[in-house]
Amino acid sequence: MSDLARKRTLADWVVNTKRQVVKLLAVVKWARDADDVQRAMNITAFLMNQNRQFDDVVKALDASKETLKAARLRNHDLLTSLDVLTTGTYQRLPLAIKENFIPPKPFTNDQVERTMTDFEDLIRYRLRMDEIVPIEMSSYTVADGRVSFHVPNLFHASVCLRGARPDDGWFFVGVEFDLTVSGDITATQEFPRAPPGPLKQMITDEADGRLGLYIPKPVDPNIPPDQVPPQPELAPGTVDAPLSRLYNYLQMMSLSYQLEILCYQAIRLRSLGWADYLKVEMSQDRKTLTATYWVRKPPSGPQRQSYQAARNPVPLEGGKLIISIEPTEPREPLLAKMALRGRTPSDSVESFGLSVKWEPAANAWAVPTPPTHISLSVNSQALDFEALLMTALRAHAQSIVHSLHFALAQFRAMAAPGVVETRENALVLRFCGEDAAVVASLDLRTGRLGMREETDLVGRVTRLVSACDMINNNPAVFVHAVALLRTSTILEDAEQKANSLGLQHFRYRNFAKEDMLKFGQDLHGLLYIRLALFQSYYLVVVVGDVAFRFATITTKTQPEGDAPRMQIADLGWVDAERVRPGAVTANRFLLDTELLKELYAYCCARVSYTTIETQLRNRGIPYAYARPGAVAAAPALEHAQFSRAVPVLCVHAADILAGVPAAEAAMANIQITPLHWWGERACQVVTSVKLKYVQPPVAPSTNTPTPLPTPGRAAQPRAPRVKPPPPRMMRPSESIVYDTQEAVVSFVSANVDTCVEEFLDQWARVSRMVVIAREVTTMAKEREWTDVRLLAFDLQTVEFAYATGYAVTISCTDDLLAIALPAAGERSYGLRFRALPSAASVSGENPHADMRELLEKRMSAAGVRALVETLRGSLPVVLELEALRREEEGKDAVVDALCKGVSWFRVLYSGRHALDVRLQDDRAMLLDGAHHLSPAEGAGAGDADARWLRPIPAFREMLLDAAPTLGAAGRVALLDAGLVCERGAVREALRALHRRVRASLAGSV
Repeated sequence: MSDLARKRTLADWVVNTKRQVVKLLAVVKWARDADDVQRAMNITAFLMNQNRQFDDVVKALDASKETLKAARLRNHDLLTSLDVLTTGTYQRLPLAIKENFIPPKPFTNDQVERTMTDFEDLIRYRLRMDEIVPIEMSSYTVADGRVSFHVPNLFHASVCLRGARPDDGWFFVGVEFDLTVSGDITATQEFPRAPPGPLKQMITDEADGRLGLYIPKPVDPNIPPDQVPPQPELAPGTVDAPLSRLYNYLQMMSLSYQLEILCYQAIRLRSLGWADYLKVEMSQDRKTLTATYWVRKPPSGPQRQSYQAARNPVPLEGGKLIISIEPTEPREPLLAKMALRGRTPSDSVESFGLSVKWEPAANAWAVPTPPTHISLSVNSQALDFEALLMTALRAHAQSIVHSLHFALAQFRAMAAPGVVETRENALVLRFCGEDAAVVASLDLRTGRLGMREETDLVGRVTRLVSACDMINNNPAVFVHAVALLRTSTILEDAEQKANSLGLQHFRYRNFAKEDMLKFGQDLHGLLYIRLALFQSYYLVVVVGDVAFRFATITTKTQPEGDAPRMQIADLGWVDAERVRPGAVTANRFLLDTELLKELYAYCCARVSYTTIETQLRNRGIPYAYARPGAVAAAPALEHAQFSRAVPVLCVHAADILAGVPAAEAAMANIQITPLHWWGERACQVVTSVKLKYVQPPVAPSTNTPTPLPTPGRAAQPRAPRVKPPPPRMMRPSESIVYDTQEAVVSFVSANVDTCVEEFLDQWARVSRMVVIAREVTTMAKEREWTDVRLLAFDLQTVEFAYATGYAVTISCTDDLLAIALPAAGERSYGLRFRALPSAASVSGENPHADMRELLEKRMSAAGVRALVETLRGSLPVVLELEALRREEEGKDAVVDALCKGVSWFRVLYSGRHALDVRLQDDRAMLLDGAHHLSPAEGAGAGDADARWLRPIPAFREMLLDAAPTLGAAGRVALLDAGLVCERGAVREALRALHRRVRASLAGSV
């Protein structure tokens, strides 16, 4: 496109856009008041309708008045006279009055249902025994007093019987075309699936006429007998087939409807910028749609004379796409013949379909186009003319591109491998390297050739535009025009590629001559690209004799005088063939942006691996390299396409997890993989561990309270709630990713320099949680505790129900020092308690929350099994203490409940007396708080409050009084200052003794 044409196009676009914006502004302002205007119009229409009804009523009353003026009573008959004389009133009305004024008695629901059922049975009988149903309409449904036929990709039609007699015919109910319009939404609005108003009436009338073609019609008595049209009659020996005629008609209507939609889409496409290059024609019988694409204007002036004088002129069109309604092979003719059962139908089934034919013009673009066979068909479920056209255009353009490629390959200068490449609808002409490539592509809309420089160099735009104009005016000069474009330039400097990638680069560094010799003898130039994530490392692009070479160097600065000198501490060559095979070609300097980007990322990965290897060597951990894919990859992590060129580090679990808790939970090999070395984000390290035994993660669920059964009524069973399966990938924290199917835990470290230490820290936490979750599940099965179940598990916390209605959450709270050096301190855990909706707690809270610190110490010292046993054993006591505390609220006497230990509880009365509850194994001891269990506890040795406590008065008598009442709850043994009972009876015993002590102390006061 010339500069003047481009400016004119831009000006036209600005004017049209301005008009559209003004229209949109007007519509928006109107839409602001549209609701109010519509509401006022609705009110006006309602009032006008009401006035019209009033006028109709007045006119009807006036007409009745005028009619009744001439009314006369009928003569008295004998029966009416007798009725009046004997009963004093009329006993019957004339039949005319009954029929006109007394409504008939409506059918009951049962009668209606029975009638509909009988009618549907009659329809089924007719379809199976009498009617000839085309094989295409064999899929039908009988319901609601009608039969609905479904012909896939054509229509849904409903018909009904006119009556129950054998000679009663069918009548048409409705139709819906089985199609879906894709592409432009306006076609959906213009062509709905169900035909609207007039079209529906036309289809109904025509369908009823075809269904009742051979049914005698009533004769109009006003027509003379000699003018009555003859009735169609069946041929001798034939059976009427109304459904076949209906199918033939609706099939043609559906196909015509689809063809009209495609025609509408084609015309609509012309209005969207295709008008000058696309011509659409419809045949007179509306059965063939022809679209001619790549239409060119005939040349004028001298070009027209040369065009006409040419031996084989280039056609002015690219080709045609023809869509027509054509006969097709019948569907399953053998089954259709068997369905006739020896009968001869009056009408046979006709099979039609939409056929798509593509006819490319011969000698298009002045090159022989090889025959291309593509499968084009109309899908009624996705009617899209543009998609059909674009498929043909792509095939035609690709065929032309291949022909042009073959024509260019005949020249020796362009025949070298890689100079001319074929892309989709385009040719890539690499004259002197990657960055000097020219892309010549065919515009699918116009069929014109366009050229552009991949690097968008401004200096070559004018030459490319001139070449395109020359080729488009006369496609026969394509090869000559391409030869003029070939230049003898060399590869664009690698510094320009680095600038396009935003990399920091230097052409010179202050290295000594000895360091420069490390790059080899064939050294012509260097480009130092600093790694952004590692400031002391560089990717060096070495320009050699025949190709590029690449290296990674580590630098350090040595102060020497006023100007510090840099020194190469380490140099490693980078094999570009390993990153991308065939990237470096002899005698051709091909360095594209993607290759440089991949080399940069590869060097970042190489430096990351060096940093990780240093940490492993410092810890004395052996490691080995493995090919990507030989070990399980880190989940949910995207690598570049060349990531398989980068190996992965593998270490043995016995080496890296030596001395770390729960090392036995990991499989033998552990994979260490750096990430994000290919991008601009900070580099990360992922350490993947496959677990030996896996407790499947459980997502937290909302527990719904179970309603209590009403007295005298059985509890209604509730439908089991199906838990959704856990997701494939879980990320409980930013640093942990868990693959639930592969049982792989990936630990993400944001710092490459400390990734090993961070992994050991995270592993200690996760492994403990895995072991605890497994222990809970195993313990519930071994002890047959049905109320112990795992509620939530996300590798960092474990939540489980230890009793009905009560749950605890365990998390690891060890600091980094405690995990790295287990001897420095014991394991520490954090506990959180909550009550489930079905809990028996009065306050709705978990009473164990007050014992959190004591239970955390118990968990850290004895483990999860001891914790669960302690929680289950102390639950009756803490529940009773909570109830006592609620009971005593607001009373004068001070009664308090304390927790002295995980198995030691105390009820304190006014600070002077106490009732202790001590738990051990399956037994519980209730005794006077002032009494010491052993001489060592004398003088408050084990209890700081014991010296202030006084013995409970008459406590022995209270024990004797309460013992008989506790016999039913379990075995009870009396002591001098207390009693021992089974753990199941501790709640009843505590309540019984508390009431007696409370009453005794209240009486003494």
